[in-house]
Amino acid sequence: MRDLDLTSLRLFVTVCDTGNMSRAAEKANMVASAVSKRLAQLEATVGASLMTRRKHGVVPTPAGETLLEHARSMLLSASRIERDMASHAAGIQGRVNVLATASVMAESLASIGICWDAAETGLLRTRTYRHDNLSVAVPKGHPLCALPAVRYADTLDFEHVIMPVNSAVEVMLQREAGLLGKRLQHRVIVTNFEAALRVVRAGLAIALVPREVTHLYAEAYGLDILPLQEVWSRRRFILCHRGEDVLSPAAHLLLNHLSAAHSDT
Repeated sequence: MRDLDLTSLRLFVTVCDTGNMSRAAEKANMVASAVSKRLAQLEATVGASLMTRRKHGVVPTPAGETLLEHARSMLLSASRIERDMASHAAGIQGRVNVLATASVMAESLASIGICWDAAETGLLRTRTYRHDNLSVAVPKGHPLCALPAVRYADTLDFEHVIMPVNSAVEVMLQREAGLLGKRLQHRVIVTNFEAALRVVRAGLAIALVPREVTHLYAEAYGLDILPLQEVWSRRRFILCHRGEDVLSPAAHLLLNHLSAAHSDT
């Protein structure tokens, strides 16, 4: 059997629904003879008689009833394909690869490319995104709580729980400690902020984490979150992309949404 033609199937369904070749032809903006020819070709394709003529029109044969059921299903699937592909073309649906730092992903969902504005972006185009504030998470009653203002140097007298040593924030913290003539002492290395705060809750170490993350856990874990006074503790993030002319429609929509979300904060 040759491939079925959707146009012929659509005409066949219309004829079955109207029970009349002439009315089906009017609905399809065709002449009745063209509809009749299409149905004859469809019968040749499936190898069976599909319609029976009656005094006041036509009705499907048993083979036609079977084909009618399948034709409706195929046309519905074709309609869904057309709708979904139109959604992709308009950017309503699509795939956007995500690249973001751990803190950005923990604070709010981000996409395109999102990084600290201290990173080298080369030829990439950028837009301003969000910011966060590194703060010190400590157990209740920790000695740092007694200070009127906490500087990074004050935290270096205590053991830290840190993220992987090659992460951007840890590299920066090690460098800043060196500039102060001190060393960042770490007791535990973890892979996410929730794990770091659990270590703090256990009283094993302190942690430098974004304040925007800690509000999810501070009260439940019984922690104090102390602002850090350094200028670099306020981190700015940017959206990166290769150029709007190479972005997919979905990526365009996401980029504009994230930019608009920044302007509202």
